[in-house]
Amino acid sequence: MLLAKNQFLLDEDIIFLNHGSFGATPKVILEHQNKYRNLMEKSPIDFFINKAPELLDNSINKLAKFVNSKPENLFFVDNATSGINTILKSLLDFYTDSVEIVFFDSIYPAIRSTLKHYEKTKKIILNEIYLNYPTTKFEIIDKFTDKITRCTKIAIFDHISSPTAIVFPVEDLIEICSSMNITTIVDGAHSVGQLDLDFSKIEFDFYVSNCHKWLFSPKGSAFLWINDLYLDLIHPLTISLFYEQGLKKEFYWQGIKDITNWLTVADCVDFFEDIGKNRILEHNKNLNLEAKKTISEHFDVNNFPDDLNMAMTTFDFDEYDKFFGLTGNDIRNKFFNKFKIEVPFFIYRNKIYYRISSQIYNSIEDYYKLIEAIELFKKNKD
Repeated sequence: MLLAKNQFLLDEDIIFLNHGSFGATPKVILEHQNKYRNLMEKSPIDFFINKAPELLDNSINKLAKFVNSKPENLFFVDNATSGINTILKSLLDFYTDSVEIVFFDSIYPAIRSTLKHYEKTKKIILNEIYLNYPTTKFEIIDKFTDKITRCTKIAIFDHISSPTAIVFPVEDLIEICSSMNITTIVDGAHSVGQLDLDFSKIEFDFYVSNCHKWLFSPKGSAFLWINDLYLDLIHPLTISLFYEQGLKKEFYWQGIKDITNWLTVADCVDFFEDIGKNRILEHNKNLNLEAKKTISEHFDVNNFPDDLNMAMTTFDFDEYDKFFGLTGNDIRNKFFNKFKIEVPFFIYRNKIYYRISSQIYNSIEDYYKLIEAIELFKKNKD
């Protein structure tokens, strides 16, 4: 444990093992956000006209340094889903012919919904890749290579997938796409703050990530990274006052909204680096791997190779018949109400899975308590 749980607003009576869904924000970051809100409310007009642009620049600049990117390629959005919707809307407006989009079956459900929508409204062909679970890096690469065709125009893949928690070999996938002139969209919703990102080393076309998951920012804070080649093609989902006056202005002003969650990203980067980026990343990964080993051995389950996990791991719950007819959230609610342990449950390919997260306020004892609770839960679903 690197930081006491009481440094967050998390309920002390809850074992919080689901940092991966929405994250948790330290009290000190929320204090910074309140300062920005007070500044905004003291003089709203002056804030949005004069102060906010400078504060946003500061936040973007610190984030850019954190991920080793040029600031002019980074833009704040509300979440990774809105970022990918932004990309697809602009790209699909540009294409006039039919577009084949390739993606993995572990795609985030909201992005799957986006693709289904565009399948109805645009000329797109969806090409889905089905992976075995557990899988390996080599299977991911091989199945991707086998699936793409000369008609493939866009590839969407996770950096760290939500349901399976595996780290995809994005550098290999991007290299394949580059050789075939395929536009790459990387859903890195779980990446910033969980991986040590270096945008100078990977030649993707688009990248999105949530700051409110692993970088500790308040909810509704994410970024979109756009390759230089596409800066003249992309526009935000909401077209507003500064249309065609530069993407920086377009993304900043999409109508009035509380942007203090974006402003705190600068403070989150400072918070992260004050503790030590490497300390946090190593603590979370090592704790997750220790928990993964403990849970896998206790329940005698196979799992992914360790090189496919960082600070999250997904496990086979293997009780589908007992919980037939329930959603993942139904199962989560039953489990949470009984044991006060927060973990997400997923129903995927007629099997039930649960996912753990490891964060600086967790210790191995949390996972021992999870094991006890899972044993009891399997014996009696009520």
